[in-house]
Parts: sequence; structure tokens; C-alpha cells
Amino acid sequence: MLSKVENRLKTITADQILNLGNIEEFIEESPYFPFPQILTSERPDRIVGNLLEGRIAILLEGEPGAIVVPITFFAFFQSPDDYSSRWLMGTFYRMLRMLSLFIAVFLPAIYVAIVSFHSEVLPKALVLIF
Repeated sequence: MLSKVENRLKTITADQILNLGNIEEFIEESPYFPFPQILTSERPDRIVGNLLEGRIAILLEGEPGAIVVPITFFAFFQSPDDYSSRWLMGTFYRMLRMLSLFIAVFLPAIYVAIVSFHSEVLPKALVLIF
């Protein structure tokens, strides 16, 4: 993976690189993919945590942050505070974040489906309140 990142960095033919966002544009695998493929952070503890997990950090002179590659969708559910707490609580917080995402995505759709198409499921007293 390191050689792949090095090759992509060597193929950059820009006259000037002003910030980390420019590097991101050049090394992204699929620019039209809806989820982020690169993590940008200014927190040293988050960068070190990702390095310890086997990821690659790219630093740019004069920039306060760094970018981390490769990144997965579930890495965005991790917080730097998870590293400083016990493993059980850190895992609980991550699972709580994933459950929150599930609720935020599916609960409105379930509500609309019940109210619009299956209103007989709702109690009459609850329908009168709405």
C-alpha cells in the first residue's frame, strides 16, 4: 500500500500544491464515490492512532494537519477519545454511534411509511393528537 501511495504522489504534475485538499484530489481512487476515501485531521492523537492501526499519514510542510489513507467507512465512527478510554467503553461508544446512524437513516422513513400507507397500525388516540 505504501508503494501505491508513493507512486500516486510521484505522478502529481501540479506547479504548486497549496494545501492538503490539492493532494487529496490527486491521490483519490474514485473521485465520484459518495463516501470519503481520505481522512483529514489536525489532531495528532488521531493521526498517531491511525498510524498504529497500519494506515499511512501524509504531511505537507506549512500545514497544521495531515491526511490518512486508506480509510474505511467505519473509521469515521471512531473518536480520538475512544483511545483514551477503556476498551469496553470505547466499543460501547462506537456501537452507540452506529446505532444512531441507523436510527437517523431509517426512523424517518419508517415514520413516513406508517403514517402515509399503514395508518391502521397507529392507535386512534395517537392519530387524533397529530
